[in-house]
Amino acid sequence: MAYCGTSDDGQKLFAVIAQAGKRKPLLNKGLPEQTETCAPPVWQRGPVRVTFATKEDPKLTFTVTSRAVDLASEDENEGDD
Repeated sequence: MAYCGTSDDGQKLFAVIAQAGKRKPLLNKGLPEQTETCAPPVWQRGPVRVTFATKEDPKLTFTVTSRAVDLASEDENEGDD
């Protein structure tokens, strides 16, 4: 599952990718300070990727493997739009 979460004080947004049944998320990355909103993440198959898009910043795409998450490079993202 993937979602945009907020800090306890509601001041900061985080991109979160978690695996069902696991206690720790695969990814818990803070989004840039000026980010106010985050659209629902978009999943892709083959390779499995999740993209977080914000209004203010370029989208962040992460490649998900069985137990890890890697930031997808620009070359990998070309042709997906």
